[in-house]
Amino acid sequence: MRIGGIFASETANAHYRAILPLRALEARGHRILWPPPGADAAAHYEVPACDALLLHRGLMPAHLDFVERLRAARIAVIWDNDDDIASLPKLTRNWNGRSRRETKQDFERTVEIARAASLMTTPSRRIAEIYGERGACVQVIENALTARELARPESRRRRPGVTIGYVGGLEHFDDVRKLKLAKVLERLLRERDDVRVVSIGVSFGFRSPAYEERGQIPVQRLIGQEREFAIGLAPLADTPFNRARSNVKLKEYATAGAMWLASPIGPYADLGPQQGGLLVGDGDWHAALSALLDDRQRLSELRANAVAWARTQTVEQLAPTWEAAFSSCVRELRGRART
Repeated sequence: MRIGGIFASETANAHYRAILPLRALEARGHRILWPPPGADAAAHYEVPACDALLLHRGLMPAHLDFVERLRAARIAVIWDNDDDIASLPKLTRNWNGRSRRETKQDFERTVEIARAASLMTTPSRRIAEIYGERGACVQVIENALTARELARPESRRRRPGVTIGYVGGLEHFDDVRKLKLAKVLERLLRERDDVRVVSIGVSFGFRSPAYEERGQIPVQRLIGQEREFAIGLAPLADTPFNRARSNVKLKEYATAGAMWLASPIGPYADLGPQQGGLLVGDGDWHAALSALLDDRQRLSELRANAVAWARTQTVEQLAPTWEAAFSSCVRELRGRART
């Protein structure tokens, strides 16, 4: 198949939902029509000469018109969305310059695009339910990393003691605040001299010689930064937006060789020791971390489980699922055209 792609290439979302899947399909022999460098998914595009096109996160009026023109040209459109746009946290809406009313309008527009597309894909069962109830044809395909990123003993960064790591973005500020994670970690560093904490993308706001803050890291370099983690933290407040997330954060930690601690919310609720981690209630983070630090054998076993799980969650293994989704859409559209 000839498959086109339109996405905002600088985002982590597009990395997981468009770039990695399309690369995996390219490795399986399909011709990928990559967008030109610097292309913006909000721009107006000519109808490409392809069998199918993957559109990630388009939600402007121009995108609906574009999808309809593609369908008229008998090109199958897979529209992908990995966020519950109707429930965006206030901080994220403000950062995007969108009011609550405008966010609701954005969501309604995405519903129209999802209905017009041949198929909507998402990594979230909750998002699939939301759009499925509005009449879209939706398939859940989880996020995944590449096999070459999997941790090997020689690739892990070794530092004295145990490194606890956290990676987050703007939308995670409320999670850190509501779960009082900064106080938990600051207390832990006061109590123990065999621990260090690294935060990437979010500041915990305290000072300690055993605490290091790093800014936002491009997603392509993130696993390399996480290789020094023994424990990766994934706290989530119980909100509609978080219940519709993907589980890729835990896969990142596992791929880097870290076990994880996560809130029993949304995408994490069904995961546990077999996948290399433990679920932690809102008020139990200090106790959970202390127990792991006192039981290094348990910590080591969970890290091994995490790496073993990550080996089963690669984008190469998901490539046949993406391939089948595209093939099915192309066949159906051509069948309708012949009829």
